[in-house]
Amino acid sequence: MIRLCRTRTLRALRTELDQARAAAKAAQEETEQRRQEAELATDSAIRAEDVAERLLTRVARTTADAIELHREAEALRQRLAAAEARVMELGGGDR
Repeated sequence: MIRLCRTRTLRALRTELDQARAAAKAAQEETEQRRQEAELATDSAIRAEDVAERLLTRVARTTADAIELHREAEALRQRLAAAEARVMELGGGDR
């Protein structure tokens, strides 16, 4: 009788141990999967930040170029107005 109880108890303990091992293995696998997902997310965030920095640099460069072109256009308008005034002054506007 004692031997039968001990055998049942040992079987139950082995079953619990097997279940605990299976749960631990599943937890380790899930942990590894989550670690890989976190790594991918970090890599994606780094790439996104790099792209954002490059885009901001391009925006700044484009803005500076637009300002310079606006200044050049304004200078050309002034030169054109001065040339037209000179032509009118010389009487060349009577066509």
